[in-house]
Amino acid sequence: MITFQNKCPIDLSALTTFGVCVKPATTNPIGYFGTGLKYALAVLLREKQKVTMYHGEMRCTFDTKERNVRGQPFSVVRMNGADLPFTIDLGKNWDLWMAYRELYANMIDEDDAIVADGELPPHTECTTFVVEGDAFEAIYKQHNTIFLGSSPAYELEGLEIHDDPDAGGWLYYKGIRVYKLAKRAMYNYNITSDLKLTEDRTISTLSDAYIAIAKGIAKCDQPALIRQLLQADQRHFESTIDYHWWSVKPGEVFNQIVARYISSGTSFSSSARELYRRDHPEDELPNVIQMETIPMEQRRKLWAALMFWGKLGISIPKALIHVTDGLGQKKGKAISGHIYLSKFVLEMDMRYITGLVYKLYADTKPEIGKVKVEDLLIDT
Repeated sequence: MITFQNKCPIDLSALTTFGVCVKPATTNPIGYFGTGLKYALAVLLREKQKVTMYHGEMRCTFDTKERNVRGQPFSVVRMNGADLPFTIDLGKNWDLWMAYRELYANMIDEDDAIVADGELPPHTECTTFVVEGDAFEAIYKQHNTIFLGSSPAYELEGLEIHDDPDAGGWLYYKGIRVYKLAKRAMYNYNITSDLKLTEDRTISTLSDAYIAIAKGIAKCDQPALIRQLLQADQRHFESTIDYHWWSVKPGEVFNQIVARYISSGTSFSSSARELYRRDHPEDELPNVIQMETIPMEQRRKLWAALMFWGKLGISIPKALIHVTDGLGQKKGKAISGHIYLSKFVLEMDMRYITGLVYKLYADTKPEIGKVKVEDLLIDT
């Protein structure tokens, strides 16, 4: 037996009229369509759960009566033997946990709300719902996965991330379960920015929820969390997060991590890479010329420059060096930790090539500071 009780007796019009929603105890009610309680009653009776309501101390029982409409049988919901204007087919796609969510959400929209595993005595100033049935009692034990009972591990802009042992299957909106994920998640995601919900409390436009999640993560200042989410494997929901929405603006920490991943060749979220490229068009990668197509004499100059710096204890990996014809008149550019040399530079003298290679390498290492090529015209 699960009992829901809140202050203020229900107006019975809420059971007989669709579209009636009056919540004087709050200016921001969870429910506002005026249909949810009817849905919940239909689902409970369809699932063979016993429902009793106390309007103050007046007892109201619910059952069904078969009626025929154009030769088809329907189970009409009744209260104290009187037909209500709906059947148990209302909320046809609802699961039993949704009925629990509805009763609890309606209750917490009012004052002095209590839910209990057991009986609570009716009170003249209260509304009391009593639901009896093993299936519903099993749902009650899942309460903290329907209404988030954990504290957020991370509070981001428009988003809370909860690190919870029961994480994995759902998205939440303002603490209430609203959407079943196709893949298991590493965290519980609770969207705190405004979303539009459908009549059955699911997300009206799913892309709005995904954008809210992407925005929160992209602006996050927690590097360990960002790294974990951007490198999530394909088994997890996090691998499907699309960061490349026009309204997503990445923060400094996010950009730093993505830039580092690009420069190191680390495998990570392709949409995060696209977001970075969108916001850093100056870092667009130029066309690369295959090394084996470059004359051997020019290649030797480049390798000799790397060997020179190597002898001085400055190791510049070959994998970071690229030759391009896509920089126009620019001699070279450092992009995302890689060095791009214009092909015509390899026709210049060794001193210039050696100095330019180090100058561009220094550009990839902020700790080295700015270097001028003219200061590096060293006899090699």
